[in-house]
Amino acid sequence: MKYPDAPHVDVIDILHGVAVPDPFRRLESADDAATAAWVAEQNALTRRLLDSPLRDGLAARLRELHRVPRMSVPAVRGDRIFFTENDGSRAQAVLYLERCSGGPACPPREGARSVLIDPNSLSGDGTTAITVFEPDGTGDRVVYGLSRHGSDVQQLLMHDVASGATFADRLDWVKFASIAWHGDGFFYTRYPQPGTVPLQDPIEGQHYDWPVGFRQGLDLKDFWQLEEHTLGETTFTHFADGTGHKNRMQGNDFVQSVMYTRGVTCFSCHDVHGTGNNAELIKPVKQLCLTCHGPNSPNGPHAASIEAHTHHQRGSAGSECVACHMPRIEQTIADVNVRSHTFKFITPGMTDQFKTPNPCTECHTDRTTEWARETLKGWSGPSPWRMN
Repeated sequence: MKYPDAPHVDVIDILHGVAVPDPFRRLESADDAATAAWVAEQNALTRRLLDSPLRDGLAARLRELHRVPRMSVPAVRGDRIFFTENDGSRAQAVLYLERCSGGPACPPREGARSVLIDPNSLSGDGTTAITVFEPDGTGDRVVYGLSRHGSDVQQLLMHDVASGATFADRLDWVKFASIAWHGDGFFYTRYPQPGTVPLQDPIEGQHYDWPVGFRQGLDLKDFWQLEEHTLGETTFTHFADGTGHKNRMQGNDFVQSVMYTRGVTCFSCHDVHGTGNNAELIKPVKQLCLTCHGPNSPNGPHAASIEAHTHHQRGSAGSECVACHMPRIEQTIADVNVRSHTFKFITPGMTDQFKTPNPCTECHTDRTTEWARETLKGWSGPSPWRMN
């Protein structure tokens, strides 16, 4: 069997002084004539194999393997649990709401499950699927994405949980949606409407802020007060020094940190598949930092012991690395707190100047920044100019 030859080009990019060949760049453009011809040849080869007696046996075996129950990671909002589930007999997973008894564990109540959205009823061929869902902070509304015929393109819709009605809002041109509620609206990502702007990067999504009730295509500033960040001013999303304080904004700070420039990535600390640890850390927080750092380590701290570095008793909250280098800077939903991802020590002086919370007075809530400043001056080891 001979597979079709893929279009090949002699392209070499110089990235940070390194030559990086990219011979199959033409395949990134679905509109390229050579790419389209190659795809047609690949499809023809595939059909020759599948349009044969072999297909029936393969299809039967795949259906058997695919017919297993599966469930998404649940989203808990108060006494409401949102999740998708497929019992193995349906073409697509169904979005469910289940009531629970409240509390951290929130055990489900008997007979408290109801269907919110069943995509199997939206198309006769079973190819409409729920690709994403995100309830708001109260669980009163949920935004969900629909994909049709296996496409990466999604349409976002909003559902009212109490009434069971779907809002008239429809958000198009969405791919790989990332959604974050705030107040009466939510942030999401989408692509520009095809033909409106030239798009050089085929995976270059754009960020949008969506107030529920607004119709796509109108001028957002006529309906929504847009906020632009200015250094020196504290805004809805940023402190005055330019660091973010809202949920899901810490990546902007992280990529400007020393940790990032030294090769640390998100996956160095977090596991996207879940671990059971706080923030899906790959190890408990008390162990994770000490994987790379330790007394007199080249990575720091440059002290004989953890106590000598932190000036707090070992095992206390103040002795944890994150207490000083990743302090809680804002509470978001319920008991979820955003932590700083600059990894810098936020000094009392920065609190006075920029209103950014510092670890000293965030822990010692009955003390002032002046107390913190004077206390730090008495510590041996740290540079005074770094602690002011």
